[in-house]
Amino acid sequence: MKKMNNKNIILVVAAIVVIGIITALIIVNPFKNGIKFKSNKENMNIKDIISEVDKLGHKYYDTIFYPYIEKPEELLSLFTDSGINITLSDVKNVVEMDEKLVKALDKHKCDLEKSKVYIYPSAPYKAENYKVEVELSCENNK
Repeated sequence: MKKMNNKNIILVVAAIVVIGIITALIIVNPFKNGIKFKSNKENMNIKDIISEVDKLGHKYYDTIFYPYIEKPEELLSLFTDSGINITLSDVKNVVEMDEKLVKALDKHKCDLEKSKVYIYPSAPYKAENYKVEVELSCENNK
């Protein structure tokens, strides 16, 4: 068996320390609650905002609207072409909106009363048979 010299021992110890630190970071994950990298949501452009509002429209339909309809086909067939028109203000009142999205809407000077979420139900009018479209009314459209 070869005798290890001091240089090799230092490299082995350094490797063990590095592996230990990496393992501790994976287990503890200091970025989870405190230190955070700057998120793309903090600098949302209009396309990002539309994507987030679209998700809110889906959440609104899935959790607030559809579960309480007694005869979905009868009611939803009335809105196949025109859509169910909801102001973003109304959506915000019943679906929790991420603070970063609220800040982005404010930054872009979006009017929540004029901004709309349209939900278009389609046959056979089951919970998953719909699409969402978003129409924002913002002064800063960049």
